[in-house]
Amino acid sequence: MIIIHALRFLKLKNVKTNWIKDKYLQKFKSDPKRNVKGFRVDIINELRVNVSRHQAYRAKKAALKQLEGSPEWQYSRLWDYSEEIRKTNPGSTVIVGTEQVDGEERFSRFYVCFGALKAGFKAGCRPIIGVDGCHLKGPNGGILLTAIGVDPNNNLFPIAYAVVNKECRETWEWFLIVLKNDLNIIREHEYTFMSDKQKGLMQAFEEVFPGCDHRFCVRHLHNNFKQAGFRGLAFKNALWNAAKSCTVGEWKMRMQEMKNLSQQAYDWFNDKPAVQWSRSHFSEASSCDMLLNNVCETFNACILDAREKPILTMLEWIREYLMRRMQENRDKSCTKWKDKLCPKIQQILQKHANKVSDCMPIKADDFHYQISCFDGSQHCVDLGSKSCSCRKWQLSGIPCKHACCAIYHQKQDPKDYVADCYSVDTYRRVYKPAILPMSHEGMWSESCIIPPIPPNFGRRAGRPAKARRRESDEPTLKNKKKSKRKQVQKIKRHQTTVHCRTCGNLGIIQPSVQKEFHLQCRRYLKTKLMTEATINMEGTSVRAGKRKAPTNAVNRIERDRDTSTGTQGANILHLCNL
Repeated sequence: MIIIHALRFLKLKNVKTNWIKDKYLQKFKSDPKRNVKGFRVDIINELRVNVSRHQAYRAKKAALKQLEGSPEWQYSRLWDYSEEIRKTNPGSTVIVGTEQVDGEERFSRFYVCFGALKAGFKAGCRPIIGVDGCHLKGPNGGILLTAIGVDPNNNLFPIAYAVVNKECRETWEWFLIVLKNDLNIIREHEYTFMSDKQKGLMQAFEEVFPGCDHRFCVRHLHNNFKQAGFRGLAFKNALWNAAKSCTVGEWKMRMQEMKNLSQQAYDWFNDKPAVQWSRSHFSEASSCDMLLNNVCETFNACILDAREKPILTMLEWIREYLMRRMQENRDKSCTKWKDKLCPKIQQILQKHANKVSDCMPIKADDFHYQISCFDGSQHCVDLGSKSCSCRKWQLSGIPCKHACCAIYHQKQDPKDYVADCYSVDTYRRVYKPAILPMSHEGMWSESCIIPPIPPNFGRRAGRPAKARRRESDEPTLKNKKKSKRKQVQKIKRHQTTVHCRTCGNLGIIQPSVQKEFHLQCRRYLKTKLMTEATINMEGTSVRAGKRKAPTNAVNRIERDRDTSTGTQGANILHLCNL
C-alpha cells in the first residue's frame, strides 16, 4: 500500500501548468534561457513530482509570456515607447512606420537614434560608418539594420538601428535617408561607408550617397572569391596581399602575382574597382585603413540574446546595453587612462616603433627625410605635412615605422605626431553625453495614435534555426577541437632531407636501408679511429683533420663495399658518398 501511494504522489494531477508557472516565475525572470531539461530536474528534486517534457515547456512558455507580454501587446505599445524616448532623451529621433493592410495599421518599420549617440559621433568620431543587417529570431521575425561608427580607441560606436520586416532596396534607402538627416551629412565625399553586398544596399547607396567612399568587407569578398572556385591558401594570400597594399605600384605588383597564379582569378576582379577593397586606392580623409566590417559584426554578436526576444523587450535590452556602455567607457577613460593616447593606439604605435631598427635615416632638412630599409625599399617622410611615401601614415593617422625613424632622429616623441582623433581627450568628448534612463512601461503615457498590429510572418516548418550559417570550408563546433589539432602538421620522414648522425653527410634515409646504412658509417668511423690510434702510437705527427687512413683500412672499406649484396648495398654506399 505504501508503494502505491508513492507512485500516485509521483504522478500528482494537481500540479498543473499554471501552478508550475506561478511557482517558478522569478527563476525564469532571472534566467530566461533556462532549458526545459534542467527545469524538469529542478521540479523533480524540489517537489518529488514527475512532470512531462511538454508540460515543462508549456510552463516555461507561459512564464515568459507573462514576463514579456504577448507579441500583440508589445507591438501595441510601440507608439508609447517612442514618445517616452523623446520625453526622457531630448534630441533623439524615433520613427514608427506602419502600412494599411485590409483596413488595419500593420507594423512596417521602427528607427531609433539617441541624442547622446548622435552628439558623441559628431564630437570626435572619424567619418567612417559601417552598415549591416542581421536576422531577428523572435516570434515575429524581421531584420535589424545597424549603423556603427569607430571611436578613438578603434572600438565600435553604435549610432542608429532600425527594425524592418524585410531587407530590400526600399528599406535600405529609408534607413540611409533618415541617418543622413540625423548626422547632418552635407559633404558626402568626406564620409566613408563599409558594408557587404546586402540585398538592395548597392542601389540605395547610389541613390542616397552618390559621392561617398564605399568600401566592401574583404572577408566577404574572399568568401565570394572562394564560391567562384578560387580556393586554397595561394589564392587567399594573393587576395589579401593585394588588399593590404598601400600604394598603387605595390597593388599592381600583387595583382600581377595573382595573374601569374591564374588568369581567371585575375579576370574575376575586372568588375570590382580597387577603390572598394584595396588600401592603395582608399581615401585619406577618414584616417582609417579598416578592411573588415568587424564593428557591425561585433555589435550583432553583443546583442545576440536580445535578437531572440519580442520587439519591445529587444529594444529595451539594446537601450540598456548602450546606456551601460556609454557610462562604463566614460568612467574608464576618466579614472584609468592617464596617457595622452588611447590604449589600442599606443600598442599600434609601439609596434611601429619596434621596427625602427630596420631603417636608416638621411636628413634633408628639418622636416624631410629619406628612409632606407634593409629590405631594399626607400621612402620619403615629410614631418611637416605628416606624410610618408608608403601612405600608411596618411591612411591611418598613426606614424609608420619610417616616420618613427625620422621622428626619433629629431629627438622627438612619435605620440606628438599622432592624429588628434586618437587622443584620450577626444575619447572623453565622444562618451561625455549620456543616454538617460526610462521609467517602467506601466508609467508610460498612452499615445492617441492607433496602435499597430504585428506583421505577417510566415514561420517555416520545424524548429527555427538559431545557429550562424557557416561557410563551406569552416569547421563545425563538433570538429573545432579536431581542427585545432590539424593545424599542427607533422612532416613525413620520407619527404625530408636529413643528415646522418654519424658521418654528417646529407642523404634520404629510407626505412629499408636505414639499419645497414648506419652500420656502414659505424664501420668507417671505427676504422678511422683505429687508424688514428695506430698513427699516434707510432709517433707520427700529423695535424688534426688531415689524417688519412692507412692502406689496410681503405682496403677493408672497399672489401665491405664489394661484399654488399644487391642494390641495397649500392644505395648505402651512394648515400655515404654524398
